[in-house]
Amino acid sequence: MTFPAFSRRRVVLAAALFCIPIFHAAAQVNTASIRGTVSDPSGAVVDGASITATNDLTGVSLTTVSNAQGIYVFPVLNLGAYTLAAEKQGFKKAVRKGIELQVNQTARIDLALEVGAVSEQVVVQEQIPLVEAETSSLGHVVTQRDVLDLPLNKRNFSQLAVLVPGANFGAAGTIGGGDRPDDPRPRSAFFVNGTRDSSNTYLIDGIDNYDRLHTTVAIKPSIDAVQEFKVQTSLYSAEFGRNAGGVVNVSVKSGTNEFRGSAYEFLRNQALDARNFFAPLTQPKPHYILNQFGGTLGGPVVHDKAFFFLSYEAFRERKGQTLTSTIPTLAMRNGDFSGLGTIYDPLTTTPSGSTFTRQAFPNNQIPATSMDAPAARLIQLYPQPTGAGLSNNFIWSPVREQNTHQVDTRIDRQIGSRGSLFGRYSFGDTNTITPAFLPGKAQGAANFSGPNMLRTQGLAIGFTRTLTPTLVNETRLGFTRIGSHVFPFFFGEKIADEVGIPNANQDNFSSGLTTISISGFRGLGNSSFQPIFKVVNSFQVTDNLNITRGRHILKVGGQIIRPQVAHFQSSNPAGLFSFNGNFTNNPASPAGTGNAMASFLLGYPASTSRTAQLSPTYLRWLEHSAYFQDDWKIHPRLTLNLGLRYELITAPVTVNDHLSNFDFQQGKVIIAGVGTSRSAGVKNDTNNFAPRAGFAFSLTPKTVVRGGYGIFYDSVPLFAQLRPFPFLLSYSRVPSAFQVENRMSEGFPNADFDIAKNAANPFGTVDAVPFDNPLGYVQQYNLNVQRSLAANIGLTVAYVGTLGRKLRWVYDENIPDPGPGAVQQRRPYFNVVPNVVGLRVNHAEASSAYHSLQIGIEKRMSNGFSFQTSYTWSHWIDNAVSEAGYGSQGPNPQDLKNRRLERGNDPADIRHRFVHSWIYELPFGNRKRWANQGTLLSHIVGGWQINGITALQGGLPFTVGVGSPVTNNGVGNRADRVTDGSLSRDQRTLARFFDTTAFRTPAQFQYGNSGRDILRGPGTVNFDFSLFRNVRFSEKRSLQFRSEFFNFFNTPQFGLPDGTLGATTFGTISTLANDMRQIQFSLKLLF
Repeated sequence: MTFPAFSRRRVVLAAALFCIPIFHAAAQVNTASIRGTVSDPSGAVVDGASITATNDLTGVSLTTVSNAQGIYVFPVLNLGAYTLAAEKQGFKKAVRKGIELQVNQTARIDLALEVGAVSEQVVVQEQIPLVEAETSSLGHVVTQRDVLDLPLNKRNFSQLAVLVPGANFGAAGTIGGGDRPDDPRPRSAFFVNGTRDSSNTYLIDGIDNYDRLHTTVAIKPSIDAVQEFKVQTSLYSAEFGRNAGGVVNVSVKSGTNEFRGSAYEFLRNQALDARNFFAPLTQPKPHYILNQFGGTLGGPVVHDKAFFFLSYEAFRERKGQTLTSTIPTLAMRNGDFSGLGTIYDPLTTTPSGSTFTRQAFPNNQIPATSMDAPAARLIQLYPQPTGAGLSNNFIWSPVREQNTHQVDTRIDRQIGSRGSLFGRYSFGDTNTITPAFLPGKAQGAANFSGPNMLRTQGLAIGFTRTLTPTLVNETRLGFTRIGSHVFPFFFGEKIADEVGIPNANQDNFSSGLTTISISGFRGLGNSSFQPIFKVVNSFQVTDNLNITRGRHILKVGGQIIRPQVAHFQSSNPAGLFSFNGNFTNNPASPAGTGNAMASFLLGYPASTSRTAQLSPTYLRWLEHSAYFQDDWKIHPRLTLNLGLRYELITAPVTVNDHLSNFDFQQGKVIIAGVGTSRSAGVKNDTNNFAPRAGFAFSLTPKTVVRGGYGIFYDSVPLFAQLRPFPFLLSYSRVPSAFQVENRMSEGFPNADFDIAKNAANPFGTVDAVPFDNPLGYVQQYNLNVQRSLAANIGLTVAYVGTLGRKLRWVYDENIPDPGPGAVQQRRPYFNVVPNVVGLRVNHAEASSAYHSLQIGIEKRMSNGFSFQTSYTWSHWIDNAVSEAGYGSQGPNPQDLKNRRLERGNDPADIRHRFVHSWIYELPFGNRKRWANQGTLLSHIVGGWQINGITALQGGLPFTVGVGSPVTNNGVGNRADRVTDGSLSRDQRTLARFFDTTAFRTPAQFQYGNSGRDILRGPGTVNFDFSLFRNVRFSEKRSLQFRSEFFNFFNTPQFGLPDGTLGATTFGTISTLANDMRQIQFSLKLLF
């Protein structure tokens, strides 16, 4: 297998710069470090002192010596509690106990030696300062206590990531949101400081844990297997890279010198849960049952030398969904639209000046003879309405099923006094059946319904070797695999053929029912983008070298990642017909006329498309990077963090050269390896140097000022290269808004995979990537003050900002300007490629800006109480979202020639967010303040604990679009905004959340003047609460009974209102963003 050559000169330059091979350390830190200065009673530094760090639970010890500047460093230590001892002839032995190291933490412990005999010792119980005086990065460690005790719905550790200032779950519709077929597991996607959800880096035990195809987390260990994890949000060191968002670094538990374990089960059912806000009171609550059970076991293999840990968890959920749809009334099914806007016969369209006129159907009824035969059959698939009215008139509660198995194992081995080795293997199986919005073969053309099988596997091996007291090397090898099979319901059945749509069901991959989209109504048929077959492999090699030189604590390293992708998926293999009201309205005066369901009954689509893929796409590429980091203790009160990172991600190639591109200069499709490179002309971007500079200055022992600036490159999503023409054929037909062209009963043409012929005469949709394809990047900067308010309370106040440049923006360059006449002949590239409808280009053009005030207060556990509070005020502006999409933003861009108008709120922009989490052991019982005499009363009132998470945030933005576009260019358009459109709090209702009269349909052939995401939906108020009772049998054995309440006060958390002008549901809210109150009980045995 060969790969495209990249500039040898650039590679040599990078290697020379870092004095290492081309490896990189894309965030390989799952350990911690201790550093400090050794001094004598006069304050002079002590050279040559011997310092030993001993892990209290494993007994493993490491030793180093202080240098001429008195500085000592333990750069690589496993997590846990440590005892530190320093000794030198002529001084008493200094011992520091209770040093609790957290993931990716740099603990500064200065040691003062007293004059005396070495046989004497001074023991101090150490407490690591709450202020961070060694680095300029912002982030937060989620401790094991937080992971295990805070109330987490479905025990999903990703929920803890958004407790950090600057982080939130943001907009709906993300790939990792739990409702997409790419990753049906509980939600993991989140947004950090104005970066996209696809821009986060995920690590597990220092190994890359990122699904490169669907840009989300790969391995999701059970929370009982998690030691702790850290979320870094701003200005992390040069060791971390590849993506420009947050860094989530998870550490799996290790065994210790004692056998420890747990066994547990968590239970929920519909009897404990509140009714869905929109569910009719006359209907029983939807079926629901959840069982989550498993256990852990860890201990020694050889005391002080080798340890093991094993975790297993099973997840069984049967959840009734309350699904609301707008379906045609019984009268509509017979063609009767009496009492609704006037519908017109499209076959009577005649020119009238600059527009057209049509004749209305008599009595607003469509004769049976005018109905298209497939439509007449398909409309009978709709169920009977469950309610009166024109909108939200069908509700049902099918059951979503999900079964998961998760196994995590780890082995640790100490090799002599200078080496350590660990290995981890993780396995996960998730099988999901997602119900459709509509019963039976109707399905509803949405929510990716059908069976879904996801399997993840991960292997990690790490070796750490202390070469000298000032030289420590870390090597890691990793492998990650994600496999997924997703099918629509009725896979293998030729339903489209049965109803009379020719050539829709050509094979199993195009089986089922053609997707039918009807503006303002629930559609019919398969969901788009099904079936899916994917396998993503990722191999990695990493090496880091830690060096201590005088006042410089250096780290250099590198990594190579070799991803492999096999992917088979097309957007609409059984075809897609989209209907709106354009063909049944009055083109001379469209307002209030026409109906998309009437257009469907007549069988005249506003657009028609169909895709067919020849074979899976087998992508291969390499990711190289290297870094240099220098933490320079320039003064006892000032540390500079200086780093430089280099990124090189080669252009993807395919195993069978099934890759193509569009050459805009020659105006033709080019095939990989045919007169061009195997990457289809895409060049490697080789100038990605990312400098980073920060400082930490101690104003006082309790106050630190920190800040800095850095550049962080963002990897390129691969969507544009996954389905390249002519290896994937796309038939598209978009008539003008006035003259019909095709009918549903005509079906689709046969797919002809003659590669050479199709490349010479392209048609349908062609995807392209510019030959010069730079990586996007984000500039991060912050200035913050940390203050220790008390022994266990710390405050951080920060300004945090980001600027994104050259971010991905995928849009169609072949969209014509609004105007009359046939659409195809007006396309910009019609004279070059006359049969091409869509020319989608993955541009590096998008930009973003984010500014925020972030406040965090943390209280460490003391006297049985801990909490963390964060508040973020922020504003996130951009002009595009990632290609995978999220939120509500309408056409993007609306006007190709004026893309500057796309600048607006990001769909995940949240102005205000407040989060407060806490753990409180009630002060009663043995070893507590009250009732602590060991009496019967102390046993009754002792052992109780309460915990909670409170989250308050503002609403998400959304866009107002037009259901029946007037641009006559084949795409949607936004509405005209007449007035502001916002309503005061006392005026908002679910039936009218915003002022619907503030928007109108633009004039014919005009774009709407509304911007992106100009209105905001409802905010969110959520309280999660838990109550524990801990019954202790002995020092090492206890039983824990837990009751957990999610959305404790049963506050409805509403979704966004319908922003489609012309829909019967325009301005209304009919969905929930999160569930109503849910109650969970569990029993957990700890030993």
